[in-house]
Amino acid sequence: MTSDYDLLILDIMLPDVNGWDIVRMLRAAGKGMPILLLTALGTIEHRVKGLELGADDYLVKPFAFAELLARVRTLLRRGAAVIVESQFQAADLSVDLVSRKVTRGATRHHPDQ
Repeated sequence: MTSDYDLLILDIMLPDVNGWDIVRMLRAAGKGMPILLLTALGTIEHRVKGLELGADDYLVKPFAFAELLARVRTLLRRGAAVIVESQFQAADLSVDLVSRKVTRGATRHHPDQ
């Protein structure tokens, strides 16, 4: 996956690769989007495995659509990570949080100086 998504709804039983491996690969790649496993595998062992591999929620088929929608809303509200802008500018004041530099006009300031 090269794109980031707000949420991934994933089945475990897929034709070429299983959902467990996809969750494992995404988490190993540092992907933090919420993952909801939606599957027919409903034993406690399956649920625990999915959550321990990095899924954020687990819903067993058959399910009520209203419950799926509520879970999706909850995961989206929670979010994978808070996206913070690293640079801010107001008039002639510029702040770069990554480099920890502040510039006002042509004068550059660094907090360690």
